Amino acid sequence: MVYYQYNSICMKHFTATVLLCGAAILGASAQNIIVTDKDGVTHKFNADYVKEITFERIQSQGDAVNLDITSVDVNPYSKTNIELTLKAENGDNLDLDLYQPSTMWLTAGNYVVGGSDSHTIDASYSKAVIGGANKKVKSGSLEVKLDGEVYTFTADFVLDDDVNVKGSFTGKLPMFGPVANYDLSGVAYVEVNDPEPNGFYYKFNDEAWKIEMRIDLFSEGNAPKPGTYTFSESTDNGCAGSYVNLYAPYHDTTSFKEGTLTVEENGENTVIKINGVLESGLTMTASFDGKLPARPTE
Repeated sequence: MVYYQYNSICMKHFTATVLLCGAAILGASAQNIIVTDKDGVTHKFNADYVKEITFERIQSQGDAVNLDITSVDVNPYSKTNIELTLKAENGDNLDLDLYQPSTMWLTAGNYVVGGSDSHTIDASYSKAVIGGANKKVKSGSLEVKLDGEVYTFTADFVLDDDVNVKGSFTGKLPMFGPVANYDLSGVAYVEVNDPEPNGFYYKFNDEAWKIEMRIDLFSEGNAPKPGTYTFSESTDNGCAGSYVNLYAPYHDTTSFKEGTLTVEENGENTVIKINGVLESGLTMTASFDGKLPARPTE
């Protein structure tokens, strides 16, 4: 729907015919131009003071663009600066440059264009694609809610052509959410100085080398026994130690402050599942299904 507004000072493009006919009819006598709006209210203008009449297109609520957001991409430049792209299947999207307090995941809050608090959007690096056309973001906000690992995004923005764009999405992030998930594919045995007699020392990595993690398992026998191991500083049987290098996007070296690791047998392979909280506060899960290297014999 399109509404039209009138202006008593600059009312042009009404058509030359209207102006000429009006001048012929008015002659030398004073006349009024009366406009009745959609609510039945009349607005009166002295014709002697009207130079031109114009109709100006303005956006109504019906003209707002509603994005059918089906996916979200996240690209953390750092712990405080994140590129978030809300994407629709037809190619439309909102590409937002977010700033937040230093955290290991995208935090909940109301991100405002040009805002002065801890959750802001930089308009100079934010943009939209609507109907194949690139546009800049002028104002608006993105509300971010978090329930467990599930985010809800509610976007309400005005673009540089004054078009209002809205949209919402609920789902998990592919990365930089409150839980980091890793599929471990590589493993090597680590030789350490003064190993514990019940210690087994492994270094794991994922295929993309976004994580490299040393895990120490303490168990009697010639291989880690199936069961649950608890992360701690103890070397008693049933305990586990850790040293974790998180590469992009976290760039952090840490360890598990709490959590568990389970060992299961799967034929010749060993299945390892990790669920814990790192010293940095990030919850992490990881899994491995493969053959563990044997402990070297002296």
